[in-house]
Amino acid sequence: MTYLDPLYGEFVIEEPVITALLNTPTLTRLKGIEQGAYRKPFFPGEPPTRYQHSVGVFLVLRKYGATFKEQIAGLIHDASHSAFSHAIDYIHAEGSPSEHSHQDNIHEEYLSQSELPALLNRYGYTLTELLDESQFPLKEQPLPDLCADRIDYSLRDAAAYWKFPLDDIHHILDSLTVHDNKWIFSSPEHALRFAKLFNHSNEYWAGLESAVMFFTVAEYVKHALTRAYITPQDLYTTDAEVLNKIAVHHAKDATLIKLFERMNNRVPYRNDPEQGTLTVVKSRAVDPWCFKDGSYTRLSTAIPEWQKTLTKELPPKKWWIAFED
Repeated sequence: MTYLDPLYGEFVIEEPVITALLNTPTLTRLKGIEQGAYRKPFFPGEPPTRYQHSVGVFLVLRKYGATFKEQIAGLIHDASHSAFSHAIDYIHAEGSPSEHSHQDNIHEEYLSQSELPALLNRYGYTLTELLDESQFPLKEQPLPDLCADRIDYSLRDAAAYWKFPLDDIHHILDSLTVHDNKWIFSSPEHALRFAKLFNHSNEYWAGLESAVMFFTVAEYVKHALTRAYITPQDLYTTDAEVLNKIAVHHAKDATLIKLFERMNNRVPYRNDPEQGTLTVVKSRAVDPWCFKDGSYTRLSTAIPEWQKTLTKELPPKKWWIAFED
């Protein structure tokens, strides 16, 4: 099959296990899940989906020569996302607004109960080996390291929301290489350019608008769960299916309507530490490796000023949300 990605171009995918995975219900469900949760009312642009991002991580790993097992692991790495993505961390009590880690915490259990283990076994792979993060250093790394996941979602959001030119995205990709199982930029200047782009996106990912988005989606969904308009299992369908199932109850529930208006950005809001509700949002910054003087080092070592940005941006952001309805 031929896959055309808006960022990376055309790829021919010939491996039967990949084409089989791409057509599983577990992965095709991700076409109905927005990557950022519920951004359309708050941000301009067409939101990427978790499916596009999952294939994107696979393609990044393929482009830079990762092992085939790591490519498969990249393809399935987000398969356990709920509807509204990281909003789940604000819906469930065991979620982590500061880490956005609920999806990671249930990943193995969710995939184990899907059709993926049997499919993978047919092609000579096991789910256990594909979930062994120690074997896949390029796919995912803790902040502030760079990884295929972080590369794809940041560039995909930059193109979708901030209209970052495709030529500039290709320039960033061309300045990246893999060495010693690390993503390394060709110079400190290239690393800084990407890190600044990432930091610009984080102003939105961790900003007041995103805090309001997460908070309002969570309040709407939690209310629907409390009233049994939906079940916890419904959250593992798609965004549209959850919204449609709740929508039939709008006419009889004034509170639900109020929450719906808020999550669709129809109610003025403000950051108000005295009267608002505290909402924490995960914040991100990267400190990429880069070549300098024949070796490689951290951006913050090559350009010490960057350490100030890391210190400022890595801690979670706190917002006190108040509405004017």
